[in-house]
Amino acid sequence: MLTHAMLFAAGLGTRMRPLTDQTPKALIELDGKPLLEHALARFEAFGVARVVVNTHHLAEPIAAYLARRRSRMEVVRSHEDVLLETGGGVMKARALLGDAPFFCANMDTLWLDGPTPALDRLRDAYDPARMDTLLLLQPRERTVGFAAPGDFGLTNAGVLTRGEARPYVAAGLYVVHPRALAAREVERFSMAEVWLATQQADGSLPGRYGLVHDDDWLHVGTPAELAAASAFLAARRTA
Repeated sequence: MLTHAMLFAAGLGTRMRPLTDQTPKALIELDGKPLLEHALARFEAFGVARVVVNTHHLAEPIAAYLARRRSRMEVVRSHEDVLLETGGGVMKARALLGDAPFFCANMDTLWLDGPTPALDRLRDAYDPARMDTLLLLQPRERTVGFAAPGDFGLTNAGVLTRGEARPYVAAGLYVVHPRALAAREVERFSMAEVWLATQQADGSLPGRYGLVHDDDWLHVGTPAELAAASAFLAARRTA
């Protein structure tokens, strides 16, 4: 279980301009290494067997970076001639991701691990019999560089809700069961549509679960957020 992962590196990086005029967002450096490498290293340490990285904008530098990288896990690129967003990117890569549940991770966020790595916590919490998706959630008040409202609430049973109270942010790291994608096509759509597909009148999202992260989380979508994340990490090291 959870031997495959999808990393989203195809985006245009519009909000990160001018840094992304020549460099894809996934290769923008934070704390001395590319955002993509932060994710790859965590999945490699976890023991994932195959990581699929989708590309579109400035794909050649990402392809070159992956070709140079030496890893005991298999890294496969899924190139999109037409940008498909996160959901369409997953559907295009479905044959590469296998028939079992798999991880997904965005490139504009960075989670910092607590006593137990977040990937291990997600693995241990994930129940494929009940959970079509399991999202890592960050308490809104413990975010760095994130200015938007929260995304979800959470019931005592761990089911996501979309009521008035939304104290948690979707942290850009989650587990997906293939059955949640059964009715989807290879077309442009966001994975957020998959999370919200089961919303009930009371705001609950059956089959969609959340796990609250136990450490810090950084949003890195703009040059200002990148600077804030760099300063935060530097301060954390010296604290």
